[in-house]
Amino acid sequence: EVVDALTIKYIKQVAQVDVLVNVEMFDFVVDLLFNLQNLKDAVNYYTIPVNFENDEEKIAWYKKAAEGGNAVAEVNLGTCYFKGSGVEQDYKKAVELYAKAAKQGNADAQCRLGLCYAIGNGVERDYKEAVRWFNESAKQDNVLAQCALGTSYFEGNGVGQDCNKAIEWFKKAAEQGNVGAQLKLGLCYYNGDGVGRNYQEAIEWLKKAAEQGNVG
Repeated sequence: EVVDALTIKYIKQVAQVDVLVNVEMFDFVVDLLFNLQNLKDAVNYYTIPVNFENDEEKIAWYKKAAEGGNAVAEVNLGTCYFKGSGVEQDYKKAVELYAKAAKQGNADAQCRLGLCYAIGNGVERDYKEAVRWFNESAKQDNVLAQCALGTSYFEGNGVGQDCNKAIEWFKKAAEQGNVGAQLKLGLCYYNGDGVGRNYQEAIEWLKKAAEQGNVG
């Protein structure tokens, strides 16, 4: 039986309102869309958070959505492989999924892919490639990528050492509340790395980091 587009739109709108308290409505809509071979809508709709009863169900949904090209599902599934959560740990598979999502412009995936290259998990360590992906993610205001990019400039990994650039990225992340960036920025002010030594600024940023539980 064919369901027209207007009916699908109406059902999705109703579910969108009710989905946070009605998981059955979510399941119904996604199943309906998959059954109608409307995979693009199904995987896009899938990005709505939902509680899964067990890891097996979670992985099944992530795989179904990832196969349809959904970037969020690719990241989630990749992280499951990276951590070995619900599946056997497989760094290479994680990198493969992160790369697919990163190429679609997903900032989270770009940052995670950069970290894999920086650490050498699932792929040969390549600091230049790490910086490439950190930069793409940082431009989208991903604070973890901004902090990682700052660290790359500070240490000269994959890019020419530039403490001024490091400070610039640390500040962007620190101002958004990233504790690692706050700590590193505070230390830069304390030691005078890439910026004039300023104990008052150092104390301010180190205090912010400490208030979030980072004791150095």
